[in-house]
Amino acid sequence: MPDSSTSLSNADASTKVATLARLASWLVRGVGVFAIVSLLAGLGTWWTLFGGWPTYGVAQLLAVGFAGLLLLPAGVLALFYQGLRDLMKLPERLRGQLDVDKDAAAQAARTMRADAGKSSRLWRFVKGLWALRTAVMDSKGLLLRYGAMIRFINPWSLLAVLAATGATFVLSAMAVVGGMLRLLLG
Repeated sequence: MPDSSTSLSNADASTKVATLARLASWLVRGVGVFAIVSLLAGLGTWWTLFGGWPTYGVAQLLAVGFAGLLLLPAGVLALFYQGLRDLMKLPERLRGQLDVDKDAAAQAARTMRADAGKSSRLWRFVKGLWALRTAVMDSKGLLLRYGAMIRFINPWSLLAVLAATGATFVLSAMAVVGGMLRLLLG
């Protein structure tokens, strides 16, 4: 029988986990909003500097390159946002996959018991292994996807996110100040 201190610590842990989940949700939402702000800052800076699309061939090529450069921080932040969203959904997906795996293992066990009188042990063993192989292959796709995502969580990608954040602040300031000047000067 658990004592009251154990249940109290479990309740505290549950409260802390719920608080952490709420904070993580706010972080993900904030990164998404910041990615949109970065996009608007890049477009605003473009409008401030050029006001329109150039009509000459070489100028258009340079304009496309410069627009890509201005929108690069928004792209980096959008990718970071998508990775955070996928990471937030990981526990639910793993829980769902574990349920599928448990059902597949139970089905394999039922198949082996149902065939107990009809076939040899070797054949039942092979069929059971095949059913478990199918369950593992289904899990493998999910784990490979998140394994690839974790590979991108390294100091360089986090440095790129910090650089994109700094660039967003600079672009926002340029868009606001330049936009005011452009509106005032005409």
